[in-house]
Amino acid sequence: MSTLQPLPEITHHEKLPPGAKEIARIQMRHPKKLYTFIQYDNRLIIHTSRDAVIDGKPDYICGQIDLPIGFLHWFPNALENFRKPPSEGGLQAGKLVSPTQIVEGEELSISRAMGDRAWPEKGPPPGYYIENRSRLQHDFDDEPELKDPQEMKFPESYLYNEGLLDFIKRLGDQYKAGLL
Repeated sequence: MSTLQPLPEITHHEKLPPGAKEIARIQMRHPKKLYTFIQYDNRLIIHTSRDAVIDGKPDYICGQIDLPIGFLHWFPNALENFRKPPSEGGLQAGKLVSPTQIVEGEELSISRAMGDRAWPEKGPPPGYYIENRSRLQHDFDDEPELKDPQEMKFPESYLYNEGLLDFIKRLGDQYKAGLL
């Protein structure tokens, strides 16, 4: 599989590039983080952002992952299968990364992110990484050999306690119905 160019980098969720359209957003509470779902050229950008204070000054921290729009339908099912025990067809015992799956021509996988449930006091929360092995990260423009595949972490608390997974399922249903 060849490497695809990253989609335009979005430095603020309110300043989208030409041709980009916000299709939905959801605000997480603990800790606060905004997920903005953006359609661009029949692809999907999931943009995350939060306000922070760094060295006593307000700051805006953001990131994104570029995906095929079919991710919206693929992810809930893939995550459910990932979480199944081996006896029910899930990953083999000890495995933390799913096999790569092709979604609309792009290589996607899920991996387990371990962490401490008491986050932020004791470390990062547990959750799941989505990796797009078909697209490289936006940074390291001058050193292409250092580029890694794009990835984004979805904390368990956001997915299951704050409704992010159900939100993505609803968007996936809209996508399958041709409404996006």
